[in-house]
Amino acid sequence: MARTRIICPTYNHVETLLAAIPSVQAQRDGDWDLVVIGDGAPDRTREIVESFAQDDLRISYVAHQKGERFGESYRDPVIRNCDAEFICHLGDDDIWHESHLDVMARLLAGADWAMTGDLRLSPSGEVTWRFGNVSFPPLRVAACADDRKLVFATLNGVGVRRRAYLSLPRGWEPSPTPRGSDVFMWLKYIRKSDLRLASTAEPTHVKFQSAGARADVSPAERLAELQPVAESINRPSYLDKLRQRATIGGPLAKAFGLVDLAGAQDLRAAFGAVGIVPGDETDGFTHGAGSAMHVPLTHRQLDQARLAWALASGPDRDPERFRAVVRADRRDDGLTLHYLEMIAQANPEVALVSARALATVCQAPALSAHARVRVLLQGDDLAAAEHALERAREQWRKARWVGGLERRLSGLRASGNAT
Repeated sequence: MARTRIICPTYNHVETLLAAIPSVQAQRDGDWDLVVIGDGAPDRTREIVESFAQDDLRISYVAHQKGERFGESYRDPVIRNCDAEFICHLGDDDIWHESHLDVMARLLAGADWAMTGDLRLSPSGEVTWRFGNVSFPPLRVAACADDRKLVFATLNGVGVRRRAYLSLPRGWEPSPTPRGSDVFMWLKYIRKSDLRLASTAEPTHVKFQSAGARADVSPAERLAELQPVAESINRPSYLDKLRQRATIGGPLAKAFGLVDLAGAQDLRAAFGAVGIVPGDETDGFTHGAGSAMHVPLTHRQLDQARLAWALASGPDRDPERFRAVVRADRRDDGLTLHYLEMIAQANPEVALVSARALATVCQAPALSAHARVRVLLQGDDLAAAEHALERAREQWRKARWVGGLERRLSGLRASGNAT
């Protein structure tokens, strides 16, 4: 049997497997087998997988009728009915770097569950780098207390020891809440105190989010988008350059919101509070296994981290610093709004204070009104959000963001998420 079993759930992406599967075949560590699990997938899916399996016996396909939610229950027997040491997960429309299994093996040498960083590529070519030290004790404790406070989750980036999976009372199954099935699954490991966790910010895959702007794109068009990355990802420095031009994603802001930053006199201390040691390219990556992890960051990425720190700290202790940092970022209000939404998942009160301070401290009343509504929506406080939106409508009726928030609020009310 192979040392690593890779599972790849699939529903209707079909053609994207033509890019995803070769990224597994390109792994420097070849001791693996791959099981593609069809969850009501079209017949074309079988044709594609079997075309690979004819020449590579490590690849197989298991077909099922469409199951509950994302067919999570179909994954369980694929893991139980093997003798692999490690279990890894492939998104059917994502691309692995050739080092992915090497990095996973290194992390799992001293852990039962491990997670890498995540590079997300938007349809417009923008890159977001998401990471978080889930193994760091304050962040693990927060996730154990409230699933909304899990700082970060990804499918491709997680590898586990099979014996750890077998130790769980229940394995893969549909999530009982609307939250992601991967979040529901990973929390089972995180909350099992005898299991060892490891995290690194090092990205070893590129994620092409299928929801949102790609929801109505055909599988053939999706494949055309994936192919240039699939052809380039293993070229020298390609992944490093992609990471270096990436925007720091919301999980860092959320992590800052989860911890007490009162004693953080500077950005380095704030990083330390969430289990990160910032550095440059010469420092490289290290992983955290209950301790801090080293993360190389560019000057631009450090400025983004500084913004997240300021918003998560609030203006009370140092309003001048808050004003200077936030106003310096006015070239990208979208990042400020995104970070505040992520902070709201961790600490709604601080997020709301910072949102209000955009008007009182930073003299940005429209941005403040926009932020307050988004923060309240993030906390599912729809009555307060509606009231804030009514006040915003009086002043900025023609602003595009007002209409967008009205539609979002209507959608939440229609789904029954009212408080």
